[in-house]
Amino acid sequence: MDIQLRKETVCINETLMHDTMQVLLQNDIIVPDTKSDMAKILQIDSCAMVEKIGVGDKRANIDGSVALTILYVPENDEKPVCSINTTVPFQSLVENSMINTASHCIAHADAYHVEFSMINSRKLSVKIIVELDIRCIQENNIEIVCDASADMPIEKQSQDFWIYNLVNASNTKINVRETLDFPSGKPSAASILKTDAKISNKDMRLISGKIVVKGSILLCSLYVSENNNIEAMEHEIPFTEVLDADGANENCMCELELNICRTQSMLRADTSGNMRLLDVDIIIDADSCVTENTSMSALCDCFCASKKLLCETKPFSFDVLVGKGSAQHSLRATLALPEGAPELVSVYNLMSKPYISGVSLSDGKAMVSGSVDCYILYLSSSATSPISTQKAQIDFEIPIEIDNIDNTMDCDITAEVLHQSYNITMTGEIELRVSLIFDAKAISKKTSQLCVNVLADDDALLDVRHGIIVYFVRSGDTLWKIAKKYNASPQLIAQINGLENPDVLNVGQRLLIPNMV
Repeated sequence: MDIQLRKETVCINETLMHDTMQVLLQNDIIVPDTKSDMAKILQIDSCAMVEKIGVGDKRANIDGSVALTILYVPENDEKPVCSINTTVPFQSLVENSMINTASHCIAHADAYHVEFSMINSRKLSVKIIVELDIRCIQENNIEIVCDASADMPIEKQSQDFWIYNLVNASNTKINVRETLDFPSGKPSAASILKTDAKISNKDMRLISGKIVVKGSILLCSLYVSENNNIEAMEHEIPFTEVLDADGANENCMCELELNICRTQSMLRADTSGNMRLLDVDIIIDADSCVTENTSMSALCDCFCASKKLLCETKPFSFDVLVGKGSAQHSLRATLALPEGAPELVSVYNLMSKPYISGVSLSDGKAMVSGSVDCYILYLSSSATSPISTQKAQIDFEIPIEIDNIDNTMDCDITAEVLHQSYNITMTGEIELRVSLIFDAKAISKKTSQLCVNVLADDDALLDVRHGIIVYFVRSGDTLWKIAKKYNASPQLIAQINGLENPDVLNVGQRLLIPNMV
């Protein structure tokens, strides 16, 4: 008996590990010789970036840095505020027995807590907590039998299923460089204190092997004017970038997370000699995840009425995308300046960052809880604190509808700020409004026993029977099990017994089993 098998190679990506860890950095910052002594620290901004990941056996080495922007009131200087821009490097070793040299690791860094203290007027001690989100993935190619044929009729049982597979996962640094003119009506600058950037109008689409990313960078710059006043200006920088994504196509799904991880700016004179040009260099951390929901049909069992077949099977585990959901949620809060805080003259910038602290799953719903940290940087009339920062935390708990979800599944949820705004009331309070957008996907891990080979046992003897057998259904019976036991066609058994739904059998039900030999 000659058996022909139709096989397919399926690429299944396995998540070896997904974890978070914290790195504590302690460092002393020395004031550069070109800068004035420090009288008072006003604010420290931090931004973390992963620069390199080295993967070895049971370990991954992560190298990165934290960029710091320090605003301070100087001693014996005409300028009201000075700034220091510096970086603090970090290294982290991730040890896990699942990591190997063939795995691919992606890590995202977030500097979410900074403490500082002045040692003296030229030295500053900082303590930074960096949180790392690390995911290691390995590509597994498996061969499955999709169909079998021979010179004799074969009864086959196949399973149709969907595989939710990772096509491409990568981390790319997008570099945006631009020279900006000062807005009309804004005075020329003596020095740039800080430049804050955030991304808006993000859009992306997939083409063959590529991700086309478009968006805008909203830039807010704080500077000291030639008249020693603190000024602010805003710019919008559109950008377009094409990212490599091997295997991607228009039918795939893509999740793209963009984060500003480094912003540098330098003041420059224009053709008239006035300091009215700003050279900006911005690095965007782009985490992309391209996935595909693929329909498969695989052979899981077979037999032949006239020949003994050996069907070799093995278990295969794969992810199934159960459902997706999204939701938008608007938050409001009122921030009152604490007693003793510098008087608010004008708001320089509002920065909002969402954090998800918990997810609980129930039938058809994911309940997401967390908070949004809102940072208000404002200008004051105080000589000792011309710039001040206040923080508001807004808690949230919202449901996301996802069909067929339950608490046995994994649920990946991302949260982004869609819109933010503020309003200063007559009483001096700050009304905050933040709109969030949530995207969720529910993933279930399935295991199926699938056929990897079919052989004919030419030496085996089949039991030869005559006539029709009357069979009474037992607990655990299926039509396929009964048919295989008696080498009979499942379709013929269903037809003879008038089974409207062959998948439903009742214990004690009488079936007539025809002779196939």
